[in-house]
Formats: sequence, structure tokens, C-alpha cells
Amino acid sequence: MGRTVRLPVVWLVAFVVFLGATGARAQGQVDIVANVRIEVDGSPGSHQVAAAAQAAARTVHARGWRTPGMVIRVLENPFDATAPGSDLALGSLEPVEEAFFRTVEALVRRDLGRVAPPSRAAVAARLVAAHLSPPSAKLRRAWQESWLASLVGGEVTETALVETAWRIGEDDLLRAVTAVPWPEGALAVLADRLEGDLLDAVSEVVLAGLFNPSGLGFEAPAPLLPGLQGRRLVDGVGGELGFGVHILPLPARASAEAVSVLRNQGMAVHVGVRYPFPGQYDVVRLREGEEVAVPLRGVSWAGVVAVNLSLRGALSLTTRPLAEYPVALERWDFAASAENVVISWETQWHDGVLGFVVEAMARAGKSWQSLQRDFLPVADGGEDPFSYCYLQVGDDRVQLYRLLALTKDGFLAEIGTFPVVAP
Repeated sequence: MGRTVRLPVVWLVAFVVFLGATGARAQGQVDIVANVRIEVDGSPGSHQVAAAAQAAARTVHARGWRTPGMVIRVLENPFDATAPGSDLALGSLEPVEEAFFRTVEALVRRDLGRVAPPSRAAVAARLVAAHLSPPSAKLRRAWQESWLASLVGGEVTETALVETAWRIGEDDLLRAVTAVPWPEGALAVLADRLEGDLLDAVSEVVLAGLFNPSGLGFEAPAPLLPGLQGRRLVDGVGGELGFGVHILPLPARASAEAVSVLRNQGMAVHVGVRYPFPGQYDVVRLREGEEVAVPLRGVSWAGVVAVNLSLRGALSLTTRPLAEYPVALERWDFAASAENVVISWETQWHDGVLGFVVEAMARAGKSWQSLQRDFLPVADGGEDPFSYCYLQVGDDRVQLYRLLALTKDGFLAEIGTFPVVAP
């Protein structure tokens, strides 16, 4: 029951129009767009690549970037050392999407280089190029994958912080953030412009990147999250945690793990669960003094994500295993035919269950997809035995049924799976 983080996504809608401007060009023809000199050598494909560079120059200029004079050459061999010098050499045979990305990146970096260190300008320039380029650009996808890998590695300034700036104020705010020292200056600029809590805004971007990159407009899949090796969280953690993103996996030592925050100094702390079906996840805020039960059966990953934007941050967590959480079963029965599907079960007790969910699944390549999901309200008095029955018309597309419990904390705990055996 994954939640989608709904954030605004910037798309360059007008990108496709540049191909309409690709008329015949003679060798050495020059175009000047927004203080950018674009020259072509007349080789096959150079006209289309030059048009992509023109579109990029017009786009960044319209968005307020003011690049000092630059020369871009479109060459059959962009690595030809005998060719006249240029600020950017594009290959006449490279895809126009990649040429557009590289041109935007070069122009924005050149502008920011006047007010920011080269490394900081490069980070912001690639972000702008990725957001303005079409989804088909391979460089855009490569930037997304690199961004997600850095986020998993704990980096926050060059990932979630600048991404938050882009989503709040796009080019203008990103320019302002890039021109001040990182991270202190960037945090001050963002806090001044944001209506709301900056830590919450950055944490929202962090959680989307870790669990649901499509919520950020990314095409790259959710990244692989770290396992227990090297980051073991069994009996809890305590002490100061540095600036950035901290990912602490939960151990699979029982049906569930209860997590409590004893002390939180200036950090946003969440527990996240990723289910084995693509795109399904749940995230819950961990607040000081509260205990959250995290089911571990039927999940592919579960852990704590802490975001710290202060130079001082302290966090103390405790964990404890929960056996037979959230349901202790007395019995279950399953029968499936072409006409009907019947799942019945009896609980000895159920602890903090809001209802039961039956999910009908089918193979979709190497993964599974949900064809139908039905909700059954739970009976009152969870400490007493109670019998339930699910009846549904048979469906020959279904290959697996899952029985899950929806917990009071908002997670889905798997109780059992029932494969449909073909005759």
C-alpha cells in the first residue's frame, strides 16, 4: 500500500519543437543564440544537433540564465585536436537529447562559475540539465542513478538539499543557493524562502528518493538500500549522528520489530518498509516517546531513515523483537477452483489490527502485480479468538493470493501466501 509523494515536476514541454527548425545548412554556417555562437561542419546529423543546442540556449536564456559568450561547435569528430577551439564540442552523430542535456549543463555551469566554486556549479548545472531534458536522455537517467546512489551513501547537500531548492523556486532559488557557502548558507537561504519546516521539506525529498523515485519524476528505479552488514541495528543506537542521511536497517529476528525513539535532537526520523512488489512501500514518522511496530514478514527491506541538517544532531533508538505480531493464527484453510476462491482463518488474537487485506496477484515478467485488493474489517476484541472468511469469484489470471493485516501504525504485515495450483 505504497504512498506516493506528490511533488511538482518540471518538464521541458517545448523540447520537441526544435527539430522543426532544422533546415539545410552549409558547412561552417554560424548561428548566434542568446550570446552563444553555434557552428556546424556540415557533416550528416550536424544540423539536428545544432538545432538541439539552439533550443537549449533559448531555454536557459528564457529561464534567466545569462551565460558569458560561448562557442559551441558541432563536428563529425568532436575529439579532433586540429579543429578550431570551442567551449563545447558536440558530435554530429550523438542523439539530440544528449546534445540538449550537455548544452544546458555547459551554459548553466558557465553562468554559475562566476559566483560559485567549480564543483558546486557543476552539481547545480547537471541538476538543471536533468530536469529540463526529455525522459529519453540517457544522461538524464545516469544523473538520476548517481543522485540516488549518493543519497543512499548519506550525502544530502548535493542531492536532496539542491533538489528541494529547485522544487521550491526553480532556477532563481537554485542560483541563490549555489552562490553561498554549503551547507550553512544554503540552509539559511532555503529557510528564508520556504513556508514551513525546511527539515520536513528535505526529508520528503529524501524519502521519495529512497522509496519512490517516480514521485520525484525520476525514471530510475528505487535504489538498493544497505543491509545489516556494517550498519547493524539490533539493540538500538545512541549518540551524535553527523550531517546528512543515515539509513539503519532493522534485523529480521522475529515477526516484527518494535522501534522507539528515546531522544531526538534536531532530526527527522522515519521508519520505512519496502514490499517485494514494485512501487509498494510505507513510511511512518517516528516521534520521541512513541513505539512503532514494524512487521518484517513479507517485506523486502525495513529500517530507520534519519535526516540531520544541523552540525549537531543526536538520536537514541531502542528496538525489541515481537513474536507472532500482529496476529496469532489458530487455523487457516484455502480452496480455489474456476468458480470460487475461499480463504478462511481463525485468529487466537490480533494486536492493533485495523483490518485484513486479501490481494490477488499475477506474474508480470520477473515481478508480481496486484490484480485485486479487498479489505475485511477486523472484529472488535482482538484478544479473543475470531473466525473470518473471504469468498470471491474465481479468476484464471490469478496465480497467488496474499493474506495481510493492516496494522494501526499503517503497515501491511503478511500472514500467509496461497499459490493457485493449475490443474
